[in-house]
Amino acid sequence: MMSSIVLLLVRRAGPQPKTKVSPRRKPGPIGSLSKCDCTRRRPRVPLPAQLLYLRNMRPRPTARVLLLDATNRLLLIRMHDPAVGGADGAVLRDAYWVTIGGAIEPDETPEETARRELIEETGLADARLGPNVWYTEHVLTVAGEKRLLQEHFFVAHTGRSDLATAGWTDLERRVIRDMRWWPLPDLLESGDIFFPSSLRRHLPALLENGPPSEIIRIEP
Repeated sequence: MMSSIVLLLVRRAGPQPKTKVSPRRKPGPIGSLSKCDCTRRRPRVPLPAQLLYLRNMRPRPTARVLLLDATNRLLLIRMHDPAVGGADGAVLRDAYWVTIGGAIEPDETPEETARRELIEETGLADARLGPNVWYTEHVLTVAGEKRLLQEHFFVAHTGRSDLATAGWTDLERRVIRDMRWWPLPDLLESGDIFFPSSLRRHLPALLENGPPSEIIRIEP
């Protein structure tokens, strides 16, 4: 049946014009450009603008610590650094609260940085560092340069609440305004600025269920 339909269509169409076939060009020597049909080269597909933007940016890996005391209060630092702005370079007018932590040195793992920063910023050498529970990345402007901030969040516990600042750097002494242990209800009700911005969204589940089975990617 199919062959009959094909035959009928061919008859109705009538004779087809002959197509002139160009003789094949003999290949030239290897490396020859004069006989190369360059029009057949596949054009390069440009990267999406966002990927190209990030690819040309220096990363700034950091380790941050969600330090909890015996009553599950979270330690946060209130700071304001005029040299740090958002992706557009704008610097916040008001101070904001962040977790303790800092940049990962070239010879460090994220976990080693978290331990070092915890001791330097709090003096609590006996705090117990737990697993990496969250991760986020976003663009910041640091001293006029766009940087891709890559943040690893570790949970840690301590039975003490007394803090020491002897290990602070000169920069930390200039930009840190306050340190405070935050009970969850106070944190959820506060009108202050907190980073990461999704901190109050994810913290209740962490306090109730403990560390997740795998690292959660959160909003910056």
